[in-house]
Amino acid sequence: MLVAPLLSLLLYGAFSIYSQSLQKQENEQIVRIRNDFLPVFVIANENTRLFNEVRGVFKDAVVAGEPAWLEDAQLAKQQLDKNILLLSDYPEIIDLAELDKLTRNLDLYYSNAHQLALSMLGNSLFIVSADNLIQDVERYHNSSESQITALREDIDRQFRQTVDDINLSLNQLITGGAAISIALLLLVVAVALSVSLTTRSRMKKVIARMEALASGETDFSHRLEVTSKDEMDVLIYWFNKLSDKLEQNYKAMESVSITDGLTQLNNRGRADSFLLEAMTSSRAAAVPLAIILIDIDHFKKINDEHGHVVGDDVLIAFAEILRDRASERSFIGRWGGEEFIIILRDYDSILAGRLAEELRANIHSHNFRDGLGVTASFGVGQMRPEDDVVGFLKRTDDNLYRAKREGRDRVNLGI
Repeated sequence: MLVAPLLSLLLYGAFSIYSQSLQKQENEQIVRIRNDFLPVFVIANENTRLFNEVRGVFKDAVVAGEPAWLEDAQLAKQQLDKNILLLSDYPEIIDLAELDKLTRNLDLYYSNAHQLALSMLGNSLFIVSADNLIQDVERYHNSSESQITALREDIDRQFRQTVDDINLSLNQLITGGAAISIALLLLVVAVALSVSLTTRSRMKKVIARMEALASGETDFSHRLEVTSKDEMDVLIYWFNKLSDKLEQNYKAMESVSITDGLTQLNNRGRADSFLLEAMTSSRAAAVPLAIILIDIDHFKKINDEHGHVVGDDVLIAFAEILRDRASERSFIGRWGGEEFIIILRDYDSILAGRLAEELRANIHSHNFRDGLGVTASFGVGQMRPEDDVVGFLKRTDDNLYRAKREGRDRVNLGI
């Protein structure tokens, strides 16, 4: 009679040691997620933003004819280089060989794009001999963009694998607990059954939450209840702590990734993705879609004569006017520098032109700072059936520059 209780006690003791070992491993994995993956996630997302910023600055500098803006591309590239150097501190997550390839492609893209921008800024005529340079810029741009994307996806894959490993450990713990519960059930049926059912139920809740996070759920509001101080509750406690940390970092990354820091409008990356979604949904629903591109007139002169602090104040006030006057359904974003974009679902070019004229008049009459007058030029475009994103934007951009050539402080619909 004593053998069974002693054997059960030994089994239970062995299982306790085993569960504590698993708990330690799981805690270490959770700490690793917090200490390693979250910083790497932030850097990888910032790299995407910086790369888009470099690309946007080159385009804006050439389109606006402003060689001085190329310094902004250099600053973004320097930050991108620093971020890549930081990523090399995580060899257990990052493939250093691929990181070296990315560094080389980024350097080649930047140097070729910089050379092409200077060439185009120096001569208003397109240089035929620049064909090879343009091809190099496109090749290294595509390589760099795909590598940055692949890097972010690989980080996400490793994160999911780490969470899956935790799930596997928890499943092993459940299996062992079930076996021990069966053995103890022969001696203490009521107690063992109660413990087993309670533990299993709580384990399933943890696994369900782990699986939800691993599958990409971004609702971190749900927390598991801690009722005592056993090993399971320690696991739940740390899981809740991890959820807190993941929620904080997710919200921070989400805000940084889609918001322009100065104007608090949507940034260029968010505008690009929203425009593609809007074009797809408008085609499916057979409803019109229009965009307005806006450029503050002579903004460089404002910076030169009044300083960049005043220039920033102008951009902030300008964004407030767009927010206050545009439709609640409008998507408003900072397109780059002193350029802004408004995406309008269910608007044709006539309705969009009326809104643009109203905004132009409000900007023209607004006292920005100490009597400083500011005007803006507007280009309006409506999506055509054959349009892709590039063609749609180019046609609207052409309308914007017609407005600027016609004397600025006006709206051009291209009609």
